[in-house]
Amino acid sequence: MTPMDSKDLKIIERILLKNGFDVGSDIKRYRSGIANRTYSVGDTYVVKIEGEWKGILAHQKEIVDRMLSVGAKVPRIIDSGDINDKAYLLMEKLRGTNIVYDWLKFNMRQKENFISQLAEELQKFHSIRFDDYAVRIASGKKFRNLKDAIGKVTDFTLIAKNRLGASQREAVDFLEAFYKAHLPLLDETGTAVLVHNDIHLENIFYEGDAITGIIDFDWVSQAPKDYELWKIVEVFRDPKYTVEERLESLYENYKMTKEFGFLKKYYPALFKKDNLADRIRLYYLEKIIDRVVGYQNGKWDEKTMQIVQEEIKDLYKSDWLDNLVSV
Repeated sequence: MTPMDSKDLKIIERILLKNGFDVGSDIKRYRSGIANRTYSVGDTYVVKIEGEWKGILAHQKEIVDRMLSVGAKVPRIIDSGDINDKAYLLMEKLRGTNIVYDWLKFNMRQKENFISQLAEELQKFHSIRFDDYAVRIASGKKFRNLKDAIGKVTDFTLIAKNRLGASQREAVDFLEAFYKAHLPLLDETGTAVLVHNDIHLENIFYEGDAITGIIDFDWVSQAPKDYELWKIVEVFRDPKYTVEERLESLYENYKMTKEFGFLKKYYPALFKKDNLADRIRLYYLEKIIDRVVGYQNGKWDEKTMQIVQEEIKDLYKSDWLDNLVSV
């Protein structure tokens, strides 16, 4: 747990009073949470308070209610609203333990069991359909065609190429050429479903041999179900980068390749898409562009651009991804 924020404490007290709950509950802040601040309230509730990114929480109660209606294992949102110009959610606390703490202790049979249950939950999410695409729902921007939705978040004009070194410009030019050549693969309508868009071990809870729920709907999108894979591929290949700092050394050099095979086994429909690897590469461009723009704005150092160039070589100039997602 991390230190409390006094302003958040007052907001939480008002939320509890509004809902008739005990204001004297034990309140602790979770370490995790980038977009928002999340607090444990006693043994029963969780409060999430909006951070710097506006609009991320506003849509979530409606989305979670739809998830619950199809039997998804997600925490019920009891109340939502705004206090002191900060959006909040009051949620039920899931039973069990965050699976990231125990994953490395499980044998392969246990891991297969949990991945099979994760596949079942993903299929429930993906059974919820939409008429439009929104990458991410919190953006408030909807499109009838997938290529237009992806185009909105894959904006190469944000990059000032004249501020890059020669090799860096070459890398960006390569990506932009790839994008223009392959964007027609995303020219489609009528395939939008609910995509979690942030599946990793820290967002899964379990008890005994059963998943008790999946959390964190900040980045949910209306997109084709294969959009789920760009994040899953990234996480399963290097889970170290999605665990809290104190766990990083445990996950060093650990790859979830066998676990990814279980996902293909239990959710084969997720992989039955023509040109799947190139579609995933198109989805991933948003993250690379964000890294380059962050570098130009002084948010990241030269190491970030080295990572970008390594990703291009690894993800766009080799065939491991094609082999990984083939069925």
